[in-house]
Amino acid sequence: MLGNFIRVTLLVLSHSIALYVISVPKESLRRPLLFWTLITVFAELVLAIMLVPQGYVLNMAVLAYFFIYVLYVSAFAYASFWPVKCSVFIFSLYAAYFMLSYMIADFLGKVFFDNDTVMISWIRTAFSLALIIIYPFTIKKPLVKMAEGAFTGWGPLIFFGVVACIFVSVISFAGSFLVSNTGLYSAMILFMSLFLISAFVIVIKIVGLMNEMSSRKAMEMQNAILSSELESEKALVDSARNFRHDLKRHCVVVSSYIEEGRSEEALDYLETLVGSIEKSSPRRFTGNAVVNALLMMTARRIAAIDGEFSFDVALPEDLDIPRTDLAVVFGNLLENAYEAAEKTSHPSLSVYARIIGNALHGEIVNTMEGNPVMDGRLPRSTKQNGGIGLRNVLSVLDSYGGMLDLKAEDGRFTARFIIPLSDTSGN
Repeated sequence: MLGNFIRVTLLVLSHSIALYVISVPKESLRRPLLFWTLITVFAELVLAIMLVPQGYVLNMAVLAYFFIYVLYVSAFAYASFWPVKCSVFIFSLYAAYFMLSYMIADFLGKVFFDNDTVMISWIRTAFSLALIIIYPFTIKKPLVKMAEGAFTGWGPLIFFGVVACIFVSVISFAGSFLVSNTGLYSAMILFMSLFLISAFVIVIKIVGLMNEMSSRKAMEMQNAILSSELESEKALVDSARNFRHDLKRHCVVVSSYIEEGRSEEALDYLETLVGSIEKSSPRRFTGNAVVNALLMMTARRIAAIDGEFSFDVALPEDLDIPRTDLAVVFGNLLENAYEAAEKTSHPSLSVYARIIGNALHGEIVNTMEGNPVMDGRLPRSTKQNGGIGLRNVLSVLDSYGGMLDLKAEDGRFTARFIIPLSDTSGN
């Protein structure tokens, strides 16, 4: 009796703490450790109710563990900082690790401790403690990077995680109840360990390549849009230059109308001329050609939907930031702001950008409907394969050691960003 109590207590405590650490609980979740303790205790009660009275019947065991898996995945997705798809993948990996540690502990218990269940529980607890200790230093950072960058390829990752969990569970149960040869058992454990590590590395590499290709494609499209806008601005400048070339002729025409007393015709001609000037004169939002082109495009799009566009932008032509990086940051944030504002009854979009000290400070505010659901640091996209633009923005900002702060409040969405500069050539 005491042995069973110790075994269950060790399992609940180690399992709860491990899940608490791995899940990275949401800030809104109160007492997350208590939450995971209650979930673990409930899971153990379900297993006891479903398995103990009937003995270890295979079909009942499969049903019980399937229910437990769904319970834990649902709790993980609810309580975790990770996006839902990422939660399924990470918990499946943890479950595979848990079952592998169960297999190893069972093997060591058979070989060295005469199947002592308490010692087996202590060994499993040691594996959980090892994971708890090494996770923040070696595993968490790659997972965070993957969660923020893996906007495509979640299907293969989840499939791998679930299959790995099932595969390890089947081998673990088979080893525990069907294999008595310790040499064969140890070979199975070695094979499973190597298989999981190799498969995990391969899958992560594949997904990384897929995301790199998607990111490159998105950046190429963004640069194509920017190039088109720059060409449009150049055409407007050429048009203005041509008009100035013809200004003398226009003055002669107006002068002749006035000399002949045809004042109304002279006024009509001037009104037509002013309208032509307004159409041909490019609007300058700032001195930086890249940002100016993107603001011109956004202003035209907002005007087309009868929206309000305001700006306070003062950026020099020469910045210590490549043109492509500026296009990624401003282009994607302005695009997202326009798409959100477009859906509101009173579209509004404002842009602020200035050099303060040795950093570019920017803020884009737009009207929006409802409040976005956050997936980690970013709002969850409603578009298929969405979220690529913001992830590219994050990638650029991270490369400079910058920051991005997103906030939704009172029907407005605010994106603030800072890009440190090593050199600026004006304010």
